[in-house]
Amino acid sequence: MTAGIWLLFYDIAAADRDHYVDWFHRYHIPEKLARQGYRWAAHFEAPPPSGNSDLYRYIGMFGGDSTRVFLEPSPAQLKLTQSDDTRAMMALRQNPSSAILAHEWSWQTPGDTNAHTAPSAPDAAMNARDIHILTIEAGAHDETVGSLCAQKLAPEFADQRGAMACHKMTNVMGGPRHIMVFEVTDVSSAGAGSDQANPPVDLSALADLGDAVQMATRYGHRIWPA
Repeated sequence: MTAGIWLLFYDIAAADRDHYVDWFHRYHIPEKLARQGYRWAAHFEAPPPSGNSDLYRYIGMFGGDSTRVFLEPSPAQLKLTQSDDTRAMMALRQNPSSAILAHEWSWQTPGDTNAHTAPSAPDAAMNARDIHILTIEAGAHDETVGSLCAQKLAPEFADQRGAMACHKMTNVMGGPRHIMVFEVTDVSSAGAGSDQANPPVDLSALADLGDAVQMATRYGHRIWPA
């Protein structure tokens, strides 16, 4: 996995979805990838819950040589140079949040076991068809949370049918501090994660740490690259 990732969470109204996605794929991603240090991009979509909302949920990811790529210039500085068209498209995003992630470690399927293996090169992209992202704000429990990610969540995920790779990241922009990205071949083979609302791991050990630990999950199906 690349040493740095720029992670974006946001929602788009159904009425704006086609226009926005076309712009993001045809213009925004190529513009980003033309910058020095950017290595790959991925875009994931989750449909709105039936009857509850008309908002489609998105995860955008850009991989870079290091976190420095996304901080020189920073996201705030980039906003000052955006075109009117880009500003208009950005304004369609609802409930946006972002993080710049430093890669700590990864687990991935052994290279010879099946056709859905994850590349092991240091600049490998996020190649899964489906991903689950777990964000954790640990309070005073950073060491415990880090240990649980390494000793429990990763081995448990590795035993799941359809598990492809998982990556532990640290958010360098503040909270939530801990990020786990789970790549699966498809949600139907991801065990507990087939619910889409939850990652394919048991979070009870984290929940047992009490209210000081705040968790959230996000699911997406890859729509770029198609």
